[in-house]
Amino acid sequence: MIVEMTGQHFSMAYQDHWSESSRILYNHCHEDYEVLFIIQGKSTLVLDNKKYLLTENSICVIPPYRYHSIELSPSMAYKRLIIQFDQSEISKSLLLRFNEQLTHIQGMVYEPVIQVFQKCCSLLLHRNTAEYQRLAHAYLIEAIYHIADCSDKVPSHELSMNPLTLSVISYIDAHLYEHISIADIAQAVYSSSSNICHVFKDDMNTSILQYAMQKKIAEAKKLLSSGMQPIAVAEALGFGEYSGFYRTYKKITGQTPLDTQKQGKIQQAQAGVLPLKKDAGI
Repeated sequence: MIVEMTGQHFSMAYQDHWSESSRILYNHCHEDYEVLFIIQGKSTLVLDNKKYLLTENSICVIPPYRYHSIELSPSMAYKRLIIQFDQSEISKSLLLRFNEQLTHIQGMVYEPVIQVFQKCCSLLLHRNTAEYQRLAHAYLIEAIYHIADCSDKVPSHELSMNPLTLSVISYIDAHLYEHISIADIAQAVYSSSSNICHVFKDDMNTSILQYAMQKKIAEAKKLLSSGMQPIAVAEALGFGEYSGFYRTYKKITGQTPLDTQKQGKIQQAQAGVLPLKKDAGI
């Protein structure tokens, strides 16, 4: 069962059913903040170059444009609340403090936030109408303040990763604006191609090249949203031909590069960064 509520700049969803074949929920990046609250079950979160164990009442907050994946424990019931919201939901005075907290709270179990998210679940299941969207929004803002103000001593459950995987991730991050090949990575980390592919897949639930492509597309989305021309973005990120970049970008994001660029200009105009134009659909 999936129960959803969508507001102007946020969405909430309660989910309590997964097929046994969907143990790995996703490998992706997105432009919004994403909050996961584990109601029941156990899962493993990969967030860039770190891995966390998520158990009952665990909370994690995934910042924009950060690669992440979730792997469920097999044969276990799994229920969760997922909230997505854009940066405009965080007041400017709170933004720096909120983002600083995200370096150590992943997988935390923190009672004030748990209570808020339990109210969100109840609202979705029993009061899921447009009339209650403002209350859902109020709960989100309350949770943001609790997260920003939580103690840095709140325990989280970080898991170890293979040092070779970390070396591969570091290489990809350092060469994101270049063509990336398995052979070049293997040479740089002093290992064989077959070994790094096996170790990386075991740690990250995806292949090296799929991971690198997700990171490139996330970077492309940032550049496009800032106003950079699609062809320039494709060239900057080492895509051989624009047509290949276009197909890959649309497949991963569901948008064309031009759609993202236009959306970014509209958002900047609404935020007062750019004048809002009426021509050309912008």
